[in-house]
Amino acid sequence: MGEHEYFKCKFCRVTCKGKEQDFIHESNNTPANSIVKNDDQELAAVQKQLAEVLSELKRLKGSVNGKDSDQLEQQIVANERLIKGSEKVSLPKVQEQINKSDTLVRRVKLNAAIRNWKVQETNKLQKSIINEGIGKSVILVGAVGVVLITGVIVVKKSLKRKIISLLN
Repeated sequence: MGEHEYFKCKFCRVTCKGKEQDFIHESNNTPANSIVKNDDQELAAVQKQLAEVLSELKRLKGSVNGKDSDQLEQQIVANERLIKGSEKVSLPKVQEQINKSDTLVRRVKLNAAIRNWKVQETNKLQKSIINEGIGKSVILVGAVGVVLITGVIVVKKSLKRKIISLLN
């Protein structure tokens, strides 16, 4: 190996030329250190987002079941792994996990809304069928009652005429 080698700088995370032991960042205000601080701050902010999404996933998991519940559980496990191994994880990987989690949360909420809407529409339909059925039954019973009463009156008059004709 030559006198000057390329190595990954532990401060600025770029490949630098020189001897690693000779490379010293002079102050915290150097551009390399400010890059590290910005990356660390951005990673911390993204990890905070990941923790928020994780809590939303856990909250949703308690209110759903079936396929959605299984997918939520898988996403929760993946997010918890990322949070526990946060020192070894890249910013894009964490951001990708947040995007997957957000997409899953939106899909689960949409599925829940669709299920609720279907239940409400089914209930409305059942109520209208019951009310309509009751209404038609009342009309039918009323019509049958009128026919029966009319029939009784007609039969009664007919009998009355027959009796009068027999007595005469």
